[in-house]
Amino acid sequence: MGINFLMISGHPDDYTLFGGGTGQKILKDGGNVKFISMTMGEQGNPFRSGGELARLRRDCCAKVKHQYGVDIEVWNFHDGETWYSLETRNRILESIRAFKADIVVCPHPFCTHPDLRNTGNLVQDAAYFSTIRNILPNIEALSKKPVVLYPWWHEIREKVSPYQIDVVVNTEDIIDELCDITALHGSTIYEWAAFKYQMLDKFEDMSEEERLRWHRQTVIEPLHEKRAGLGRNKLIERYGQEKGSSIRYAELFELSEYGSMPDHAGLLQLLPV
Repeated sequence: MGINFLMISGHPDDYTLFGGGTGQKILKDGGNVKFISMTMGEQGNPFRSGGELARLRRDCCAKVKHQYGVDIEVWNFHDGETWYSLETRNRILESIRAFKADIVVCPHPFCTHPDLRNTGNLVQDAAYFSTIRNILPNIEALSKKPVVLYPWWHEIREKVSPYQIDVVVNTEDIIDELCDITALHGSTIYEWAAFKYQMLDKFEDMSEEERLRWHRQTVIEPLHEKRAGLGRNKLIERYGQEKGSSIRYAELFELSEYGSMPDHAGLLQLLPV
């Protein structure tokens, strides 16, 4: 039986950037992968807004689900309005139990973005209660808490909580597929990047192919390269000196103390090579 890998984050395209490589490798190994976006993501775009953007982002997720087998849910919280409440925590707890998650990936609770920070706190608390039968007794409790992992995220506040790299996953062999998934998200992901990198004037004159190539070269590859650099020692430890030294792309994870705490060997057994 394969690993049940659940990722819960703030926005519909977060899967493509922060844990999707690991998720796609787990799928290829026969596991099950589900992604939940807490919000509709309808605010963060310089060209579109409101209902139009929410529907577009939902449709993009449906394409990814259809073509790549990732079970995706987009919840109907407004972008920027994820908030800690008992009702929301219980909804997340239901999802963790129903999916029988072995691994839950969520944002670090010290991310600067409110959607990410609040999602991280909600998920880790729900995971903590996942085995307690008398909380939501109508849904069967898990026999063991899932492993909870925080992916490396550029918005983590290191002064508050220094990020600890506990495990790494090589994403070189999956980078093209991640870029193809990004292409399915299309404008919902690279229009925001153009705004962030102050490229809006040049961006409007680019063809669709040029925009996707720009996004790969400016966002996706540098992000994976940075993580590989940060996790170089762990890459060498896991893959050996020769291979670990040459890996260009990686995803990094910190083990949360709110879930199960396997030893290092046990953690490696859960994650793909």
